[in-house]
Amino acid sequence: NDACWRPKRLSLDELDAADVVPGSAFTWKWRTGQLLAIALRFPFRSWLETEQTKTPESPASDHQDKQAAGFALLLQYGLEHGLIPQQSEPTFSPPNDREVREALRGFWDLERSGEIRTLLTKARATAAAHPTSAYALAMLVKAEMTAGHNPQETLSKLQTLNGQQPDAASKEWLIWATQQAGHRDKAIELAKARIREEPQSLMAWRTLQRQTYQQGDWELFREAAAKTLVLLGQTQPANSARILRRLAKSHQKTPERFAMLLAIAQLLDGETIATRHLMQQLRGVPRASVEAVLAQVEPLGVSVDKEFGPILDEVYAEKQDDEWLAVVRDNLVSLGQVARRSGAEVVVLSYPTGNARASQREAARMLGARWAPVKARFDEELETRTRSELFVPDGHCSDAGYELIAEVVSEHVLELLRK
Repeated sequence: NDACWRPKRLSLDELDAADVVPGSAFTWKWRTGQLLAIALRFPFRSWLETEQTKTPESPASDHQDKQAAGFALLLQYGLEHGLIPQQSEPTFSPPNDREVREALRGFWDLERSGEIRTLLTKARATAAAHPTSAYALAMLVKAEMTAGHNPQETLSKLQTLNGQQPDAASKEWLIWATQQAGHRDKAIELAKARIREEPQSLMAWRTLQRQTYQQGDWELFREAAAKTLVLLGQTQPANSARILRRLAKSHQKTPERFAMLLAIAQLLDGETIATRHLMQQLRGVPRASVEAVLAQVEPLGVSVDKEFGPILDEVYAEKQDDEWLAVVRDNLVSLGQVARRSGAEVVVLSYPTGNARASQREAARMLGARWAPVKARFDEELETRTRSELFVPDGHCSDAGYELIAEVVSEHVLELLRK
């Protein structure tokens, strides 16, 4: 449902014919999947691919070779350009609470599969059986957030526990749980305090890089991202790639660095769609210049043409958005038809920014649905307000921005409710 992800056109007949189970005929993206799951009673997260249902794009050995090349390039390029520090001491991780971990075995599988009631029951039972375990309380906070419950009571217990027994485990898991609960400023404060006490704390640095990225504090984010990458080492390629893409965004004004960081991320996780989406920002840079930067991977046994050629072909293609915007329009129409069959009233919104408004408005016309011109409202507000007031650094809306969307949508919802 989003042009940047290059969706396939999906007709109503194809929707009807598809088994709505993980890894089947189609995959919902972002909030559309969540909303339709509620409307149509799909299993929670059934629209998402899992590691078990993804189709591998290349043999495991090839993927491992690319990851090895990616880590080698990260070390070489990162140290040469001062992007990462030397690793001097071992990484610190919180002590392993084996008994609690055994009680919570399968926690993440339940979270990924969407069995949220079972997840919450397991977390509550474990926390009740181990009331002095910071890890058990932290995982209960996570389960409560996932289930849409207020975790404040559990978080308060964890804070009390940290005051009574301020050991490494309680400090580290309090940082993690505070972040999970959405308390950004407090999570940053706790992470900074922990780093002063334990400079090699992966939990603290990882929290700091994530929260400062969302906050837009680029200087502190870059420091925290660099330290996190070093502390992770080669243990979590996918997470390292995610951090590298964030780091690339913080270097958008330096095309050479931006392109190289994305290239390393691509080698580590093979997420071509994410790489292509970000590389769109290089369209103003001659393709030859980008290819010259990417050529640094050649000595590591990676073919630029094979690994990055198809990505660059799409990035530099002319009129590349037209086809995908037409697909977005048609898919919105299909989704609207599905929603209507379930008795829902359809309201089509424009994005706050971007060039999809015409396609979205056309979808509303084809459906005979209400049209909520969110972008027009944002354009009006931006005449007197700064972009930073309405958007966070990664491009999503801030709380104030979402409040504007709510105002536009509520006008239509209230009219529908009066019928």
